[in-house]
Amino acid sequence: MSSQNHAARLAHMLNSTSLAQAVNQMFREDQVSVLFRVRQGSEASWNTLMKSLLRAEKYQIEGTPKWKADISKPYMLKDNDTMVFGWRISIHSPDMSAALDAVNAVLKGEPVTPQLGGEIMEMPFSGMEGKSDRNVPKNRKGVYLVEGKKGAHPLKGDEP
Repeated sequence: MSSQNHAARLAHMLNSTSLAQAVNQMFREDQVSVLFRVRQGSEASWNTLMKSLLRAEKYQIEGTPKWKADISKPYMLKDNDTMVFGWRISIHSPDMSAALDAVNAVLKGEPVTPQLGGEIMEMPFSGMEGKSDRNVPKNRKGVYLVEGKKGAHPLKGDEP
């Protein structure tokens, strides 16, 4: 897919959120950018979406195509000398198709969670070797009913 098509795809993805309206697209081989407006009254939702996008960038797995999102708020002068601003999102990646797939998932509201790379190791608690239940109290110290020790009956596992 060409860089121009990637830029058009990003603009379409932003428009489909109903939070944004694309105004202009810019592109080169490893970067696509879209200048857009955030619809009035949608600023809080846009900020939440922006945070999710930055979180997705941060949580990329080792070995997956790396991408970077730059989000900015450029200011411009209109013909009548009025200053206005827009939003710009730029996606940088050597594999733009994969990067836009990841961005699209975020824009569609898929949850963003840290991705753990490598093997997860399970380890026993130190000092607990050979004990079947680490929660059984010793010496009648342990969990009692809310009323306190006086007159309360010990809970299971706390009998002498």
